[in-house]
Amino acid sequence: MRTLPINHLSRPVNRIELINRSLRCFVLGLVGLVPLLGIPTSAMALVQYWQVTRRSDGSWNPAERYLNWGLFLGLAGLLLTLIAGAVIGLAIVQSVAGN
Repeated sequence: MRTLPINHLSRPVNRIELINRSLRCFVLGLVGLVPLLGIPTSAMALVQYWQVTRRSDGSWNPAERYLNWGLFLGLAGLLLTLIAGAVIGLAIVQSVAGN
């Protein structure tokens, strides 16, 4: 008789950790929307996303919506910081060139 492998996420502790990490990814992505100050938290949100997706092995995650939003917000925060940096850089160049 052949036994089926035990899914490492079948234990409640592992499932709770997966949910907590998904919610942490969302919060980090949300804080990452603050331009310039949000760079580290955006990066941490992306790291959390990749760690959760790697650990879940495609199993069902009840907080997957928060995980995906955390990824989106983290990327949006980095993009917003790049845009803000470009605008500030252009303003500095124009003010120096105008003098």
